[in-house]
Amino acid sequence: MSKILPAIHKNLHYEVFGEGEPMILHQGLGRTSLHWLGFEQQLAKYYKVIVFDTRGLGKSKDLPAPLGLSIFSFADDLKDLFQELKITKAHILGISLGGMACLAFAERYPQYVKSLTIINSSIGGTLTPRITPLGFLSLAVGGFSSRLTAMALSYTLVGRTLTKNRRLALQKEWEEIDKDHAPNKRTVLHHLLAALRFSKTLQFHKISCPVLILYGSQDLFVPQKNSRNIYKLLPNAEIKEIQGGGHEMYLEKPTEIIRTINNFIQKNVSP
Repeated sequence: MSKILPAIHKNLHYEVFGEGEPMILHQGLGRTSLHWLGFEQQLAKYYKVIVFDTRGLGKSKDLPAPLGLSIFSFADDLKDLFQELKITKAHILGISLGGMACLAFAERYPQYVKSLTIINSSIGGTLTPRITPLGFLSLAVGGFSSRLTAMALSYTLVGRTLTKNRRLALQKEWEEIDKDHAPNKRTVLHHLLAALRFSKTLQFHKISCPVLILYGSQDLFVPQKNSRNIYKLLPNAEIKEIQGGGHEMYLEKPTEIIRTINNFIQKNVSP
């Protein structure tokens, strides 16, 4: 299923795969639902998976005044998605910026969340850098061309254990996505500023659902300490390091990540 979500002053593009308990996936900075590259199909063997394009990216429309954008704006978009699909409760998973949005959603709308999985995310208000120097460099390079962007990100967003052939294949897949869905640079900047403003002033004690925090040992985009900072602030969380995983480690370690999520849900969430 592929559909545009009608809402007041905005439209979100979403797609649904599989059957079972619903699980909504939220992508990271500048990424569309296409960037899951089949991970959603693997998850759909176990859940009813909903992926969507974040506002202003892919096939989703942007707000007319994005300068006022905050991470809670993305959380409100998630609520719209729940209401459109008539979902009363779901598992949600977010990577990087998407992880921040899911944390904000769980704090603002806890009644909707069965479990929360956060992958390689970060939060302000600590002394830990939010993005590595290499991460900032790859974002800067992204201002030149899709090819340079894909090349830079293939060395920043995935771990060093990835084979040369797989890295080149990823570059080509990302370039193909950008041909029709290249992110607007202004939109990405507004999203980045919203992410950088997101801090630990969030009322984490309100997040009562089970939370799984995953981070890659080879994440070259977001320092790993950010995940440990989030873990310390949550009352009902587990944390696991994925050995050899990069920032977008669902592309490298899909089987291990799905197995970890399934085990976590089976152990911590009532049917």
